[in-house]
Amino acid sequence: AVNIPLDALPAELARLRASPAVVTVCTVGGGRSEKAAQLLRERGFTSVWSLRGGVREWQEQRMQAKGIRP
Repeated sequence: AVNIPLDALPAELARLRASPAVVTVCTVGGGRSEKAAQLLRERGFTSVWSLRGGVREWQEQRMQAKGIRP
């Protein structure tokens, strides 16, 4: 996992090019992560997903991620 703030993303694109897939995540609502995903798609990334609802909704729904311990 790599933490790249939205405003720094354009400068970090080369760093992500080697990734087979990118999942963008933000804490609240998913708005910033969707903006980041859109930017990546516009720059030619094809395997990009945004975590809908953000981390808070993920936690509220008590969803689990493989390899993550509560």
